[in-house]
Amino acid sequence: MDDIHRCLVCRGILGSVAYLISIGITVFSPYRAQLSWLFIGVLFWWLGREFYRS
Repeated sequence: MDDIHRCLVCRGILGSVAYLISIGITVFSPYRAQLSWLFIGVLFWWLGREFYRS
């Protein structure tokens, strides 16, 4: 698998896991679940940066 496919697969898997975690957080605090979405944005930014660096 080339680099772009690996980046896209990694982004898809990590994004899905982060959204599932935010669903679990919603049970305890909807506000914190929304804040966890910020983590997803940072995660995607970091993955893109790592991809373009290599």
